[in-house]
Amino acid sequence: MGIVEFVLDRERRLSEQRGEKKGKEAQKLAFVLKMIKSTDFDDAQIAGLADVTLDVVKKIRLEHK
Repeated sequence: MGIVEFVLDRERRLSEQRGEKKGKEAQKLAFVLKMIKSTDFDDAQIAGLADVTLDVVKKIRLEHK
């Protein structure tokens, strides 16, 4: 494998990893919104379950009132 192929392959793998990370973050945010809409849990409980910060939950709650 030449240097060009190596660099292209490396960039492709890094792009895939970034895409997976964005997908996981989107899933977490969707979970937070679902928990806000369908439960009586407080923000701290939701943040703990979704593995996000309390600020993230508060922001989503404000955006969807």
